[in-house]
Amino acid sequence: MGEDVTEILHDFVFNELTKEQIVSLWRFLDPVWNETVREIALALHYRIYLMKNTPFTCQDALKKSRYLPNRIAYGYYLWENERHHSLTLYVDQLEKEVSFETNPIRMFDVWILKFISLPPAETEEIEKVWNTICSHKEDPRLASKAKIHIYNLALAFFEKNELEKTALCLHAPDNSLPLTMAIVAIITFSRLHDDEKLASWLDAKADPDDILYPYFNYFLLKYKKRMNDEILIDVLTKEVWPLACDDPYFRSVFEQELRTFTRKKRRYRLLALLE
Repeated sequence: MGEDVTEILHDFVFNELTKEQIVSLWRFLDPVWNETVREIALALHYRIYLMKNTPFTCQDALKKSRYLPNRIAYGYYLWENERHHSLTLYVDQLEKEVSFETNPIRMFDVWILKFISLPPAETEEIEKVWNTICSHKEDPRLASKAKIHIYNLALAFFEKNELEKTALCLHAPDNSLPLTMAIVAIITFSRLHDDEKLASWLDAKADPDDILYPYFNYFLLKYKKRMNDEILIDVLTKEVWPLACDDPYFRSVFEQELRTFTRKKRRYRLLALLE
């Protein structure tokens, strides 16, 4: 019964409140919530981390949480921060705890995490998991979480360099999703030479205080404002690369930008940044 009540509260908070209301609610109630409802506080804290790209240090609490959505959130945290080996082991554990029949939304999350965790060489297993996802994705019980599931699939396809499949997950800009989505969309449509969709994502609203804003701003300067190479190199080296060099998800994107300018402008000193 406790898990059911927590799930209802969780869905109400994330479906009915704005980002700003979620942040305010967490700050006001976190110090006084009891242990049972504190699971929601932990979920709120992680959601704020995703939305605002703020520091997050409660990963151990996510992993040890009695609340399944928090333990699944820890799987996504592993993907973002500690990469695939740890995630593979963790997904194996989650698969033993949940089924599609009893909890379709959480099982779908586990399938996405498994799809993410599989190395490119395991083509047969990747195809098997993808077929499972495709055969269940229209289930009406998944509707309330369809947006975030599509977001995570887009990021997974992008990481695997499946640009056409990434593009299928990218619709109109949605300010309720993290800025990561807009950055992935801009890179995807620029590489696919889809200027119309690229333009729509360049018009997405972005919070200048978001930690990833330098990435978004760089692409605004490059594709929308058409700044010259000297300005782009300056922004890339001073604002973008200090952030991207330790970013396991986007580092390769901006490393490619640096290498392109190195060849184009014969600025071989730029290669020193990659060391």
